Amino acid sequence: MIINLRAFLKPTESYEKVAKAITNIFPDAELTLKDGKYVLGTAKNINVFKKLLRTQEILDTGRMVLERGVSDNLTKFYINKQAAFSKMLNFDKDVHGGIKVSILIDENDEENFEKYAKLTGVEDEKDINPVLYHIIKDIAPKTKNGYIINEDEL
Repeated sequence: MIINLRAFLKPTESYEKVAKAITNIFPDAELTLKDGKYVLGTAKNINVFKKLLRTQEILDTGRMVLERGVSDNLTKFYINKQAAFSKMLNFDKDVHGGIKVSILIDENDEENFEKYAKLTGVEDEKDINPVLYHIIKDIAPKTKNGYIINEDEL
């Protein structure tokens, strides 16, 4: 899994604060400033994001956002810069444009297509890519009455 990150840098914002907002959620993000307007980066560690979904008790919202953004071998969504700066998750774009997050399947994950298809029961090419589906399940599993449920038993 590769996480691509992009945030527009408004004239009223500092690179350092936007970078801090991003690294609060994706601590291993390697960031650069492009054309003085965009903060771009990549990350691989999704653990803080996953932890925040759980501690803020927003797994269902997180899963909905992840599923809504699916396209081929990626899912994309925005998180609020101000919330991220405070080490919180909010999926609304703020007035400054938000942080665009794209979670992509890397080539090594594609090699496991058949394995994940069997695990997830998703084999039809029209469905969500099985590898991506497995990643979404791991990041934001389904819940019932506030508790994570085992989707494989449904």
